[in-house]
This record gives sequence, C-alpha cells and structure tokens, in this order.
Amino acid sequence: MGLFKRKKEVKKEELPPLPSAQKLPPLPKIEEPKFPVFPEKKQDISETPMDQESEPIFVKIDKFQAANENFSKIKEKLKDVESSLANLREIKNKEEQELDEWEQEVQLIKTKIAKIDDSLFKKIGLD
Repeated sequence: MGLFKRKKEVKKEELPPLPSAQKLPPLPKIEEPKFPVFPEKKQDISETPMDQESEPIFVKIDKFQAANENFSKIKEKLKDVESSLANLREIKNKEEQELDEWEQEVQLIKTKIAKIDDSLFKKIGLD
C-alpha cells in the first residue's frame, strides 16, 4: 500500500560543544521601557452602555424568512460536516488498527525466520 510509507530517518548532526561561561561577555543591562500615559476616553453622548435596553429592530418579514431559511441550511450543512468528520475519524481509526496488525504480523514473521535461521542454517554453517 503506497499511501503509508515510513519516513526515512534523518541523520542527526552532532553540534559543537558550547563555549564555557568564562569566555562569554557579560549581558548588557536592560532598562524597563517607559510607556506614555494616555488620557481617559470620555464617553460620547451618542454612545449607550450595553446594560441599557435598546429600541426594537424592525425587519421586513420576507427578509426575516430568507434569513431563517439560510440559518436552517447552515445548520443542515454543519450536521453533514459533523457526520463526515465522524466517518473520517472512524476510517482513520480502522486504518491505524489494520496497520498495527500488519506490523505485528511482520514482527511475527521476522521472529519465525530468525528461529529457522538459528536452528537450520547456522548449524550447517551456511551463514
């Protein structure tokens, strides 16, 4: 199956040793920055606090109905997306389980081959 290949291991390069602390120059002293002080904002007369009741909003019925239909469509699409995600997650879990089983089978085959190699071919001296 070509979709799930193991990545080749990258050789790690060794880093040079760190210089000793005696060779490093001292760190510069940092002064705390002074931020400017801004004057407080005065509330405009036109602004109203959030806790006060606002006036009712009038909307045409046809626009409300169109918005309601759009909301219903959005909700349906979200349900479809959630369903698709659940299916994908299930497929992924099954795929992982199958790959684990394949790895176990490969390890079992390797173990059996090693036993055969030890019992037959090493005694004969063909190795």
